[in-house]
Amino acid sequence: MLEVSPAFRRRARLASALWSALTWPARVAEARRTLARFGAMTDRELADVGLLRSDLAAATALPPHVEPGRRLAEARGARARFAPRRCERIPSLFAPFGGQEARLPRLEGGKDGQGTELCGA
Repeated sequence: MLEVSPAFRRRARLASALWSALTWPARVAEARRTLARFGAMTDRELADVGLLRSDLAAATALPPHVEPGRRLAEARGARARFAPRRCERIPSLFAPFGGQEARLPRLEGGKDGQGTELCGA
């Protein structure tokens, strides 16, 4: 195993803190631009992303040192955990002949590693 000296660790922490302080204004400006883009979206577009207008208001009320993206991701994740699962139904090709409706797979972004979740029977 590779041993790292305590002096090297101190220098690495100092460099990390310095880099974080120097890049802070750019990160804040990027977060404000992103929130402005979200604010320009309609409620339906926000719902497609998994956010509410109140999530944006909560993210803008955070202190400057807190990343608003993390707050938005937490709100979206909490809402996704408790959201009801929906399956869209389409008529089968054989529906006129007494066949069953077909169920479409629903895209969920990584439920099974491939981004799809099949609807249950």
